[in-house]
Amino acid sequence: MERGYHELLNLKNMVARNTSSAMGGGFRPSRNPQAERHDNADDLELKELLEDEGDTPFASRPKELDQWFEQVYEFWSEKGLACLLTCQILNMCTVAFTWFFSGFVLLCIDWSHVRACSECMALDEAGGCREVCGGIVTWPRGGTVYVMIVCSYLLVLLAYLSYRIILFAKDVRAWISMQRFYNHVLGIPDSELTNVEWAVVTQRLIELQRRFPAKFIREYHDELDIVNRIMRKDNYMAALVDGPLQGALNVEHPVLRRLMGSRALTLTLEWNIRFCVVERMFDDDYKVDSRFLASPHMLQQRFLFAGMVNFALSPFIIVFLTIFFSLKNAQRFHADPRTLSTRSWSLEAKYLFRRYNELPHCFQRRLNKAAPWAEKYVQQFQSPLLSIIARFVSFMCSSMLAVLIAIWLLNEQMMKVDFYFFGIHRNLYWYMGVVAMSLGAARSFVMHGSPTPNEAARMLKLCSAYTTHLPKSWHVAGLASPEVYRRFVSLFVLNVGIPVFQRSLFLQEMTGVIVTPFILWFSLPDKAEDILTFLRHNTVERRAVNSICTYADFTSGGFHKHGTRHAHEGAGGAASGPLPTSRHEHRDAVAARREAQRERIEGKFEKSFLGFKANHPNWQPPQEGQEFLGRLMRTVEHLSAEVQHQQQQQQQQNVH
Repeated sequence: MERGYHELLNLKNMVARNTSSAMGGGFRPSRNPQAERHDNADDLELKELLEDEGDTPFASRPKELDQWFEQVYEFWSEKGLACLLTCQILNMCTVAFTWFFSGFVLLCIDWSHVRACSECMALDEAGGCREVCGGIVTWPRGGTVYVMIVCSYLLVLLAYLSYRIILFAKDVRAWISMQRFYNHVLGIPDSELTNVEWAVVTQRLIELQRRFPAKFIREYHDELDIVNRIMRKDNYMAALVDGPLQGALNVEHPVLRRLMGSRALTLTLEWNIRFCVVERMFDDDYKVDSRFLASPHMLQQRFLFAGMVNFALSPFIIVFLTIFFSLKNAQRFHADPRTLSTRSWSLEAKYLFRRYNELPHCFQRRLNKAAPWAEKYVQQFQSPLLSIIARFVSFMCSSMLAVLIAIWLLNEQMMKVDFYFFGIHRNLYWYMGVVAMSLGAARSFVMHGSPTPNEAARMLKLCSAYTTHLPKSWHVAGLASPEVYRRFVSLFVLNVGIPVFQRSLFLQEMTGVIVTPFILWFSLPDKAEDILTFLRHNTVERRAVNSICTYADFTSGGFHKHGTRHAHEGAGGAASGPLPTSRHEHRDAVAARREAQRERIEGKFEKSFLGFKANHPNWQPPQEGQEFLGRLMRTVEHLSAEVQHQQQQQQQQNVH
């Protein structure tokens, strides 16, 4: 009712399109004209491309098939071989430059001489300063311990760079083969990838399976199977963060809560969880290994070992992140200090918004569309008092900057003269840079317009249309209330902030490097049994793809376990039953029921299903999915009719 008539109408049209496509209509990808003319001629070449030694079906083994579909998606998302190779090479060059530049800055520059050179310039212009400046670049500088620490950091970074180069060399051949597959088999040249949607690629893959059912891929894969293979590990990771890892990531210390928020979910910790759990849980056929599920002690040992490695590498990671962040953002902050107040979605928000089976490009598209409305919502809560002070500071800075610019235009030599101001001894160029940066920073706090609660609520609703996250508790507290604002800014965080006073993504990641070893030592080992229990009860076997997370299972079995029909009927069974276990049966059943209840409340399964159907309109959902789309369409039609009726009544009252 609150979304408005036009929003309901848009939702109705979307559901109508999905329902019609589910009945056999919908999107039809366009074929390359050249490929259409030479289908018969290409069949022989296609068979040669798809044949391996021994006349074995191409990529028939499940592990190879997972990697192959991931390469298909990566090649499309990077828009061709040239862009893919260039991106990888430049990423390695970025690491190499950071390695060289950090070594030069940490070892070869004597910063005490830099300050002495500045003082000498003010005392003697005859050349004495040149002798002092000549000693700035040295090799090496500092004590033996300092040099050893810096060299250790450089060796670790060099080892990481070497690892990246080895992986790149191994992947080049696969990327070249993938280019040949796209150009000659799918009929999509690199020049057209920028204008080709992923749905076109999946339709071409499905067409190939129909033409060569036994040679291309042994088991038939539809759109859902293809995405399940690409997103297999990401689906499990999202389910773990939503489930058994929630308690282990809570932050209780008040100072850490200021720096990291209520949950200690950082990129460093995410990588370690993937390494310890998700990357280790499958066998060679991408089935969940029963030995892994039966060994909580081994998982605990793996967490402890990862904590030791992280603790040993944490100083080097902090140095690298600091230098990389400075090199990446120094020019941007200097050119436009207002970028200091820009915000981005935190990792916690990304896992909260992420749908199952949602490919990265679809998810990033939603986040990009939600970000402008999120910025406008946050701007509604700017402090009027701070805005008044910022206007005054802006006026002073702009006045001083105008005088400095006038001096520079009239007599440039005066800009090189040092002045003492509040104990600071610098030339006018230095003062001009500081004043300009202060002016930009002050302007970022100036309010534009008069915020109102209705406007703030409207901005949050527009943002939630893309994030699909608007809890009922926010409606109860009021969308424009300070409580909801604090919760929202914990998800939409400043990129850079003042330590302790402001939470920022940079400080959160830096603190996460320090906190991650302790989480791996003290929190996650206690959750090992819960993690394995969760995996046992939320894994299902599918013929084409083997083990997948039940939350990503949009077949009839997934709807019976997590869908709306299951929630209404109160059923408690799994689609194909949990994987067998030999102990803790009662505890496992209780945990499974608790998780099922949480999922029904949040409705993430239904949101994921709708998002997948919208992104893959040619996919045929099961009978339960079609019934769900039908119920949703009837509900939307009813709500839109009510809203339209209320609007008509209001118009009639206004006329009378």
